[in-house]
Amino acid sequence: MEFLHIENINFTYNEESHSALEDISLSIKSGEFVLFCGQSGCGKTTLLSLLKQSISPTGKLFGDILYENEPI
Repeated sequence: MEFLHIENINFTYNEESHSALEDISLSIKSGEFVLFCGQSGCGKTTLLSLLKQSISPTGKLFGDILYENEPI
């Protein structure tokens, strides 16, 4: 069963001219272990913050994020 599905996420912080995330898509199945790694400033924290509404950054978000087939 698909636990998390992200489709073509694009995110730009308010007051910024360039995107923090561009065309990010991934699927995570229940029970899978996933590691996000990359250089500083590549968008790891932004992506993870978008998954929890209470800490979600403000800006322009395009694309779909589904948690257990329900929109976040």
